[in-house]
Amino acid sequence: MSMQIFGRIDSKAQFDRYLNAGIPAVIEGVVEGWKAYKLWDLDYLTDVFKDREPFELGGFTFTFAQFADELASSDNPQLFLPQLGIGSDHGVATVSELAPDVEYPDLLDASNFDEVNIWIGQGTTPAHFDAYDNLLAVIRGQKLIRLYDPKWLPNMHVDRYQWSQAFAPGADRQSFPGASDVPSPHEITLHEGEMLYIPPFWFHEVSVPSGYAITLNYWYHQQHGIASSGARGRVENFLRVLLDEVLDLNPVERTYIGRRLIDIAQQLERRPDVKRPALSWSSRGEQNPYRF
Repeated sequence: MSMQIFGRIDSKAQFDRYLNAGIPAVIEGVVEGWKAYKLWDLDYLTDVFKDREPFELGGFTFTFAQFADELASSDNPQLFLPQLGIGSDHGVATVSELAPDVEYPDLLDASNFDEVNIWIGQGTTPAHFDAYDNLLAVIRGQKLIRLYDPKWLPNMHVDRYQWSQAFAPGADRQSFPGASDVPSPHEITLHEGEMLYIPPFWFHEVSVPSGYAITLNYWYHQQHGIASSGARGRVENFLRVLLDEVLDLNPVERTYIGRRLIDIAQQLERRPDVKRPALSWSSRGEQNPYRF
């Protein structure tokens, strides 16, 4: 099997190779069997949400029926409900009404699961990275995904969170040193019933090429064995700011210190008196996810 970006796979054995290599892949033959895939459309969701409190977004309050009507008739390119947590054993609850329709993909260990969200509408999520494994499943419509390899992180000019400033909408890329050296992104249109594996630290921009889309995304810590994405993200952001902004290191110095931090983490995991996660990348002998 070729290990090309966006290779199309349909088995867990194939997926495990992409997971361990940290390479994005399109997964087929999984989503079509889900209850959510069989049921979810705007009419179904309108009925599910008919008795709930109105949604609030951008200073506006509205029912889902009003949102669905606007979505069906509007050409507003940024009309969407972002990251609504499913809840009830599926992470943080925002729209727990949908929990009975949602199940875990059996590709990853559910003990390392963090949360699942539903995304509804049009619009674009700008280029950013996540520090954990992401499964993005299209229920209705299409999603256009552009991915950039993590090795270009210094050229992406990430803010204090995980968003690329150089590749933000309307950004003057020429004003960011090194940004013009970043090659064109890997690009794919994800169709209904398909799921994309996005490994940790891969920058991704996600948009709806036409109409609207209903998607689910699952966040896991499969590579790292860490259960708190919030804590992990804060630590990573601190280290990045420390290395890049406070110490103002050049690439060689940053690489050296990054490798030393990895070495220290591996040494700690080998000590019998230090509790370590059973599924961490270093204890399994895998390549480190930071790519220093």
